[in-house]
Amino acid sequence: MEEPFIRLGRELMPTEKMAFVTMLQNTLRDGKLPYGTIQSISVVFKVHRNSVAKLWNSYKQGSIATKKTGRVGPKQRYSKDEIVSLVQDVPQRQRSTMRDVAEATGISRAMVCRSLKTGFLQRRTSSLKPLLTDPKKMERSFTAWRTSAAIKTNFPSANKMVVLQQDNATPHRSINNAVLSAVSTDGGTFVVGHQPPNSPNLKVVSRSIDDVIHAILMAFDMLDVEKLEDIFLTLQDVMTLVLEHRGGNFFILPHLKKDALRRAGTLMANVTCPVSNVREAELALVQNGVTYNQ
Repeated sequence: MEEPFIRLGRELMPTEKMAFVTMLQNTLRDGKLPYGTIQSISVVFKVHRNSVAKLWNSYKQGSIATKKTGRVGPKQRYSKDEIVSLVQDVPQRQRSTMRDVAEATGISRAMVCRSLKTGFLQRRTSSLKPLLTDPKKMERSFTAWRTSAAIKTNFPSANKMVVLQQDNATPHRSINNAVLSAVSTDGGTFVVGHQPPNSPNLKVVSRSIDDVIHAILMAFDMLDVEKLEDIFLTLQDVMTLVLEHRGGNFFILPHLKKDALRRAGTLMANVTCPVSNVREAELALVQNGVTYNQ
């Protein structure tokens, strides 16, 4: 005796639909269903005859997949085009993070995150963190290979094993076996070793208040007044260039020839900033809607 069919849920599963279709196909006579077949199968599977009829018509049209996808559930508040339009209307300085985008547009952070994952919102790097260009990548690769070749040539170890000790920083953790095997040629072997936590051989640990005071005083004694003066002059010149480039860093670090000017007795006390740079920077802030204290 056959076991009665047991429904597992309100909706028909794909396996149940295929069972319906298979049974209906087995009853075909000259390409047609005999009279009463749909009713008898609906009784066996405990569903309404209209459900069996709709399923058979869908099968003849080429698909038995559910048509509820995208038609049931909560409606999306914003369409893709509306999300893109809202984000584009926000000034660039107010959409550097997902939290900023959500606050400026009224879109939830979850929806912003889903938009980034699906790809119709794309991330862009800022002027302060640009992506590496192809020439820069080639230069970095060339420098790395020259460094590894120099290490192999000058390393004193007899077995030519070089231990690269890393401190679990994110760039260091990106070193994988493929990179190590690529540079481990010509008899040299590179391996990665982890830095011991709080190792006294690698860190100077102050064990008392006296040690802290001694370390601070020693740092002040080692700091040259002229070195500190050079640092602040370079800082002022860099701030002038930042104003000139509207907050970007697309400039070469300036060299003021401070040592030569100091020897000649003509070293300036402060770096002057052109008034035009200040006015243009103020105008750029106003155009971007940034308030500031004059």
